[in-house]
Amino acid sequence: MLGIYKGTIKNYESKKIFPKPRRNPINGYREYTEEDIQVLTRILTKGK
Repeated sequence: MLGIYKGTIKNYESKKIFPKPRRNPINGYREYTEEDIQVLTRILTKGK
């Protein structure tokens, strides 16, 4: 959706720049909310 690699998001999580998202209890996939996407967009925009 944002055109970034999942490794980038994991890196942000490990550096505590972006909070770890909730996980789907059935399949364990990360689930991002609209608010998460807005936060990521701000992080990406701020870095440029």
